[in-house]
Amino acid sequence: MTQDRARTREIDQNLFGKTQAQILARRRVVEEQDEIAAAREENTLRLRALRLEKEASAPVPVKMAKRAALKALPPPVPAAQAEGGAAAPRRKAKTPLKRATTKGA
Repeated sequence: MTQDRARTREIDQNLFGKTQAQILARRRVVEEQDEIAAAREENTLRLRALRLEKEASAPVPVKMAKRAALKALPPPVPAAQAEGGAAAPRRKAKTPLKRATTKGA
């Protein structure tokens, strides 16, 4: 009877040890992934700061400045709406006329 208990206890301890080893291995993997993500984020922030510094010190070409200014403006409003009136109704598109065909010609 004591041998059965000892054997059962030994099996349980082995299973527990395997489970603990798996948990520790997963923790290590997660920690490594977190370290990689933190390093990536740090590098991204460093590169962003360098880019912003470079952009701030470089003169902006005239075309780019005009384009940026135009993008900042609101879209144009049609004249009828700007005056407070209703927009003019749209006309239907003209359909091409069918030509009459003559038979036996």
